[in-house]
Amino acid sequence: MKKFRHNVRYSMRSYTRVIAFLLAAFAGGAFTGSALASETPAPSAQERAELAKFPSYTGNIEVISPNEGNGLHEFLDANEDQTVFIETTVLRYKPAPEGVTAKTRDRIPPTDRFENPVFQKCWGDEINQPGRLVSGDEGFPLPLDQADIEAGCAARVKIDLTDGDFAGNMNAQSGTDKTEIYFIGFFEVKKETLGSGKTLYHLIETAQPDATIEAFYKFATRKDRPMRQVWVEETQTPSDAIINKK
Repeated sequence: MKKFRHNVRYSMRSYTRVIAFLLAAFAGGAFTGSALASETPAPSAQERAELAKFPSYTGNIEVISPNEGNGLHEFLDANEDQTVFIETTVLRYKPAPEGVTAKTRDRIPPTDRFENPVFQKCWGDEINQPGRLVSGDEGFPLPLDQADIEAGCAARVKIDLTDGDFAGNMNAQSGTDKTEIYFIGFFEVKKETLGSGKTLYHLIETAQPDATIEAFYKFATRKDRPMRQVWVEETQTPSDAIINKK
């Protein structure tokens, strides 16, 4: 069951998105099992017209494991310089103090990052910065498959929400090792080649009319998105591990 606890410190320009975000949560069955998770009616003709405006992606964006089979790379390539609707989660490692290595891992809570091939071969020191989706100029790695990981990950992704960590259309749960960030919205897809030769997909949030937001949040969201594990120890319970949940 997805749990939402929103930060009340959002700007006025996020007000509409917050309301639509909550409507989508209820209509999409995010609170499955409650009386509020009722059947969503079929979209009206006007709503169908809104839904036809933009392609949508509701899979995960994986930055510490392969994206094999989720169609993300193909979706981004097909929609370069276009606006798309995205509802997704990013599971990332929490920033670690500068200089922490496998030999000095006792300086941070238990972690599996030093055994993770993506972290070892693709992560990069520049994204150990405070902030849920802060990833430096070159973004997070966007691994395709095991072969791509072994080669150092040919693509990266940078995600810019208009209001950053205070965005009303973002939610996060953190454990001892990882943070899962859920966000939803409309993004322009930019694609560029970095100096390293890697491809950077840059997702830049854009504003849309209320009718468009409401239609997509109501009908284009997933109804079965589970929470993912953000702690390491098998004996640790989620309630014990989640130390910064909003």
